[in-house]
Amino acid sequence: MFNPAKPSRVTEDIIDQVEEAIIKRRLKPGDRLQTERELQETFQTSRGTVREALGVLKQKGLIEIRRGGKGGAFVREVGIDQVSESLAFLIRHRRVSFKELAEFRMAAEGTGAGLAAERAGEKEVAELRLALAEGESFLADEPMDLEGFYRWERKMHQMLARLSGNSIIEWVMRTIHINLDAYVDLVYWEKVAPRETLAEWAEIIDGIANGEAFRVSALVRSHLIRYNRILKEGAKRQGLLSPDEVDLNFH
Repeated sequence: MFNPAKPSRVTEDIIDQVEEAIIKRRLKPGDRLQTERELQETFQTSRGTVREALGVLKQKGLIEIRRGGKGGAFVREVGIDQVSESLAFLIRHRRVSFKELAEFRMAAEGTGAGLAAERAGEKEVAELRLALAEGESFLADEPMDLEGFYRWERKMHQMLARLSGNSIIEWVMRTIHINLDAYVDLVYWEKVAPRETLAEWAEIIDGIANGEAFRVSALVRSHLIRYNRILKEGAKRQGLLSPDEVDLNFH
């Protein structure tokens, strides 16, 4: 199954060969890899190098290491959870730059919204209108429940991603939005204009109801541009922007 590792990049080649075996299903979930000694002989390298490669494969979520008499390195089921966990970690610890997060959201959510407009039926539109009424309830009294409104707004973005009918857009955007608390303290709520936000969502939902994919995509991008500008101002005041982000403009 495996060949001796290339001398110029031993660790990387071991990782590549095991990854390829998993991707091509030569190794299936639950399969046990050879022992460290056997892998050492197969790849013709040191046990330390084998352990280093196994450590990287474990970190990637491709294998798990079990201890004891029946232990060893076992292939894990590869699914969305591992990727979601990695992305969530990066967002929670602000390892994703403000610029990258903003640009990705405009691209992915704009596309997803257009797909939602093409694919949503009467049931889905009714669901959106019901959700809109919930958003209105957070602004009905004084003082307005801005914390509740913010949670609602994030839920709307996740709902839109789900209605896109694209599972990749759905789970990536869900991961982003449930971890956005890492950035929420940057938002100056008195400047977010929640009633304007609500009006934007009403227009987006009307566009979806009418099947206006291009218009809905543009509306969502416009909505995100306004939000990102406010977020950028808060980040700038707290000194959390890199030099190339200070003059960043959204359009």
